[in-house]
Amino acid sequence: MSSSLTWPLEEALKTHKEKQGKLGVHSKVEVQSAKDLSLAYSPGVAEPCLEIAEDAEKIYDYTMKGNLVGVVSNGTAVLGLGNIGAGASGVAIVKLLLNMGVQDVILCDTKGIIYEGRPVGMNPFKEEMARMTNKNQQEGTLADALVAAVYAIAGLIDETDIHADYVIPDPFDKRVAAHVAAAVAKAAMDSGVARKPIDVEGLRNKMLQTNEVPELVTTK
Repeated sequence: MSSSLTWPLEEALKTHKEKQGKLGVHSKVEVQSAKDLSLAYSPGVAEPCLEIAEDAEKIYDYTMKGNLVGVVSNGTAVLGLGNIGAGASGVAIVKLLLNMGVQDVILCDTKGIIYEGRPVGMNPFKEEMARMTNKNQQEGTLADALVAAVYAIAGLIDETDIHADYVIPDPFDKRVAAHVAAAVAKAAMDSGVARKPIDVEGLRNKMLQTNEVPELVTTK
């Protein structure tokens, strides 16, 4: 049956290209405060994890599994609680970053930086990621990988402001991402891990102004 309707082909293509799909993932929990975050994520999420570890059937009480057709996971080390089930997220995030065009990623676990041929703490999934990440085959402990970020976060709090309930910045402190990104970028350049120099201060200032991750600006 023919139709006299003329489809706006270019507009249809434009709409689909902009949206890149019609479905999205949205949080059921509104996070507006530190308390909201601690209930929805850490440390609050540890409590249902422990309950599920004791009784697997409780997964239907505390998670979205009952609303799904299937759940696939290959991970462990839930929130540092050990082998009780929910750690594929790190691998998934790295794969997403690589697919989005990130040139190199250093992936860590409790044993430190993951690299090809590491003799301890490896499994088939980590071996796969070792081939996809850490192009320069950097080695080191978890502390080696995180030290720059730790100092950047700690440096945001003035000594006069430190007290028992305030030793690290608030989770909603917009300065954290900018300072950590700049510190890690500088450490990567200083150590030789990063082969493409960037304007560290430009990166920090841009993120502080826009609260977004900008395109990295290379130095001349």
